[in-house]
Amino acid sequence: MDSIDQEEQKCLYGDPEKVIQYMDYQENPVPDNSGYIPELVPGILQLLEVNEIIKDPNTDEWLSNLDIEKIIKQAAESTKDVQKQMDKDMNRFPEPTKKEMLQEFLTRTFSATTWCKAQWASLIFDQWKCIHNFKLKCDGDNADKYIQGTLLTMYIDELSEYLSMFLLEIRKQSGEEYPHEILYQIVLSIQHFMCMNGHDIKLLEYPGLVKMHNTLDNHMKELSRLGVVHDRQQVKLIIIDQENYMWSTGLLGDNTPEKLVNTLPYLIGVHFTLRAVEEHKALKVGA
Repeated sequence: MDSIDQEEQKCLYGDPEKVIQYMDYQENPVPDNSGYIPELVPGILQLLEVNEIIKDPNTDEWLSNLDIEKIIKQAAESTKDVQKQMDKDMNRFPEPTKKEMLQEFLTRTFSATTWCKAQWASLIFDQWKCIHNFKLKCDGDNADKYIQGTLLTMYIDELSEYLSMFLLEIRKQSGEEYPHEILYQIVLSIQHFMCMNGHDIKLLEYPGLVKMHNTLDNHMKELSRLGVVHDRQQVKLIIIDQENYMWSTGLLGDNTPEKLVNTLPYLIGVHFTLRAVEEHKALKVGA
């Protein structure tokens, strides 16, 4: 066997620490930046075997000056340190997270209200799909037009096509059309449903759903033009006679803690034009 190049000898054998890098042939070497010291003894023994083959005088001289006992002692101490560090790391981190646990944790990021809306929107879609396919069957041989799969298994082009039809055909239980604001919320709730089940897709932003985007936009404009709007709960005004009645009957007052609890929110709401509970909570001095 040819002798090793002089520059390679200098690189490998000139510095005793290089022996580790040269002879570390283990299947799972410990990374240099991990803080663990590789086992030295196997590397030294392998280097001795290699030197017997190549008979290199420079290597022979270097090995003769090598304190094998010292290296073995250091290796034993390093092994103990490695074991201690590994034991510490084993206790530091918990067992690997299972996929089911991760999915359950992700669903907790949504509020209970959002979760209920997502389930409701998914149920509406399933009900619509069932009736849609049934009517196609009653009309004749339209098997090729049946809606296949679910929200979680459809391809993007199918999702865009079927959601477009869904938005045009969806109705309340009374048969009336949903206001355009509710249609928008239904799409968002379907998006939340898909996200809760591992499909992180933005239905209102994804480029592959252009057909659904245009359908929703045009249909919302049409419903708004026709006056199909959501009936918002109007604030009921308290007239002066009603306020006087509350003072005269003792519903409002300052002579008991219970009356103060009723009176303070009422007066603060009147003088600062606060209506919702959130507005009272957000009220701050100097704000």
